[in-house]
Amino acid sequence: MLLNTAQEVLVYYINMNIQEIKKRWLSNDGENTIKMVLRCLERGLALSSIKGLEMYCGRWDLRGAKLSSLEKEKRINIDSYSYSHKLGTLKVRNCNYASIDFSFADISYSSWEKVNIENCLFEGTKGKETRIVASKFKRCIFRNADLSGSYININAGTDSGTISQVEFINSNLSKCLFYFTQIENSRFEECKIKETDFDGSRFKNCVFKGKIESAWFKGYSENMRKSVFKVFNPGNLKQLKNKMENIDFSECEIQDVMFENGINLERCIFPKKGKYIIVRNLPLVYKRLKEIIKNEWDGELKRVSLFWIDNLYFSKKKQEMPIDIINKECTTDYFPTELYLTFFNTLETINREINSDQPKV
Repeated sequence: MLLNTAQEVLVYYINMNIQEIKKRWLSNDGENTIKMVLRCLERGLALSSIKGLEMYCGRWDLRGAKLSSLEKEKRINIDSYSYSHKLGTLKVRNCNYASIDFSFADISYSSWEKVNIENCLFEGTKGKETRIVASKFKRCIFRNADLSGSYININAGTDSGTISQVEFINSNLSKCLFYFTQIENSRFEECKIKETDFDGSRFKNCVFKGKIESAWFKGYSENMRKSVFKVFNPGNLKQLKNKMENIDFSECEIQDVMFENGINLERCIFPKKGKYIIVRNLPLVYKRLKEIIKNEWDGELKRVSLFWIDNLYFSKKKQEMPIDIINKECTTDYFPTELYLTFFNTLETINREINSDQPKV
């Protein structure tokens, strides 16, 4: 094999090392160790009780272990919508775990319920469609991990878990579904965030870097287990509000991201470069814009623009928001370019006129 660059050489030896790490679990001793590991994980027993299990860089070494596999798959049909619910063999509940290295391990389709996980490393971990319920993650690192399609901190009553001092780096969070977990002092750096629903996750002191595409951030949860909340009054729900305290998006490319349900973005830092509009005084801005559209525009331009305002940019889910950020250009070419330009240029002009006395973001 001819390797042309230092980068290719490095990747080659890293891959070789990963294969060796995984291979050690295929021996009789390795398979027996895995069985004992699974027994400890599922029963909440200490990994230190496993003879022969070693530590690597201060963490219990489960690197490359296959800890979960697909057990069964349910097809769920709701009205005209159908989706697949996959269940894995690993099911962990009511346990505390600290200092474990899950790097390159496979925990796909596993279930973690009311679990405390601290100082654990998930480097290159396979965790597709993992189901997490009301669990606490503290001082963990997810680097190059695949969590795509996962349910992250489904609520159990008013408990939707916490994510504190956690780093998500170059990880796949696409199509993940969050609930109203508390996310504090954490980083999301160069992750794949696409079709990701952060729902009413309560963010505080967090940093995002890289591209965020087709994602949702909400002032309060829509994904919560609603059967539990039927006895709640509105005052209870306000206590679970996502306040977006000190959230830094300054080094992000925000594309088709929806902020909804009365979310307050006043304590967020947004990109200073890029094709965005920071809309303030939404009721006044969109009232003025609708007046112009109704009185001066016609045809498809008028119809589509009014639809966008009523269903996207000033829908019921946005009417309690003090400010909003939207793309100045739409990312699709479904409508003529002239339509996009006319709508967003007019919106930007009205927003600037109404908020001329407001400080710039």
